[in-house]
Amino acid sequence: DSWGGWSISGGTVTNPGIWSYEGVAHIRKYEIQTDTTSQGSAEKITKEIPHLEEHLLRNLDRNGVVRLGSWVETGDILVGKLTPQIASGLSSNTAFHRIL
Repeated sequence: DSWGGWSISGGTVTNPGIWSYEGVAHIRKYEIQTDTTSQGSAEKITKEIPHLEEHLLRNLDRNGVVRLGSWVETGDILVGKLTPQIASGLSSNTAFHRIL
């Protein structure tokens, strides 16, 4: 198959305007996976992450995934993912540090 003489096997056809926009350097695709812990609890994708300040979650949509078109930088949270853990007699201070 070809489009305008170019082979697009395994490629992507895009609007040329996207490449003239100064903010676009590259496009990447990521997948999110959740697992079940050894205790049988499921991981959860959410924006509701305890012990994190709201400004750290500013780019996440209501589902806990970075909003399309958000300006993100190194260190920004792209996915809010909670992994349940059983507190085994830990002090609240130790449990808090374990969350971090």
